[in-house]
Amino acid sequence: MRQAVWMVTFEAAPLVKVGGLAEVPPSLAGELSKKGWESVVILPAHGAADQHGGARLGELSVRHGVFRLVKVELGGIQYVLVSGGALDDPRVYAEEIMPFKVVQFATTVAEAVVNAELLGLPRPSVVHFHDWHSVVPLLKVKQVFEGWRRPALIFHIHLAVRKKLGEDLLDAAGLPLDWEHDVVVGGFKRRISLGEALRLSSGIAEKLGALEADRVATVSRSYMVNELTALLGSELAGKARVVYNGTSWRYERLIDEVMAQHSGKLKEFTGEWPPGRRSLRRYFLLKALGSMPRGEPKVPDVK
Repeated sequence: MRQAVWMVTFEAAPLVKVGGLAEVPPSLAGELSKKGWESVVILPAHGAADQHGGARLGELSVRHGVFRLVKVELGGIQYVLVSGGALDDPRVYAEEIMPFKVVQFATTVAEAVVNAELLGLPRPSVVHFHDWHSVVPLLKVKQVFEGWRRPALIFHIHLAVRKKLGEDLLDAAGLPLDWEHDVVVGGFKRRISLGEALRLSSGIAEKLGALEADRVATVSRSYMVNELTALLGSELAGKARVVYNGTSWRYERLIDEVMAQHSGKLKEFTGEWPPGRRSLRRYFLLKALGSMPRGEPKVPDVK
C-alpha cells in the first residue's frame, strides 16, 4: 500500500496563484510522487471551483455550512478544491474575509482527512501544512485524531509574518481553550491545554504551529538560523529541518546544460577543464551575467 501525503495550502499553481507559495506544495507533491508517494494538494477554491473541470467528490457538512470538494488531476498530482461559504470569495488574502476562510477551511480539511476513503481520496500518513493560514487546519486535524492513530503533522514556514491568532478565531473553529493534548517541546512530550499553547506562543501563528506540529520545515538554513531561531526559541527551533522550497533542480543536470552552452568561453576564461565550482562561480559573476542577452533568463510559469 502506497503512503500518502496531503499538502494543505491557501494557493497552489496552476489553479490558484498569488505569490511564490503557490509553486511549492505542487513541486513537493510532484517530487514525492516520483518516490512512490500518493500526493494530494488541498486548498480553498477562492471562487475557481468550476474553472478547471474535475470530478466532484462530494459534500461535507460542518459547523459553518456545507462545503463541496472537487478533484482536479494534473501531472500525477491530485488537487482538491474546497468551495462554499467564504471560500467562494475570489479575494485570496483579503483581510476582512481571511478569518472566515481560515475557520471554514480548517473545519472542512479536518473532516476531509477523517473521511478520506469515503471521498475516494488516499488516507494520509503525513499532512503537510504551509504557512500561517494552515495553523488552524493543523490544530483541527490534531483535534479530530485525538485518542487514535493520526497522521504525522508537518508545519512549513516559507515566510514568517508573525500573524496573531486570537481566542475568538480558535473558538469559531471549535477549538476550546481547555482542550488538552500533547505537544513536544525541547524533545520532551508535554500535555497542555490550548490556552497554555496560546500563551507559550504569544498567539503568534508560526510559533503556535511549530509548537503543535511533529516537525517544522523551512526554506533555507540561513533563514532557519537568522530568523526562525529568534522567533521560535531554541526549544522549538530544534524541530526544524530545511527543504529548499520544493526545487526539483539537479546539480548534474544543470552542469550538463551549462557545459553545453558555455564550454568554449569557460575554457578561455578559466584556463582549466573541467572547471571547478569556484571557477564556475567566477565565470558567471565576472563574465556570463554581464553579457546575458536581453530577455534572459526566461523562467516558465505554469500559470
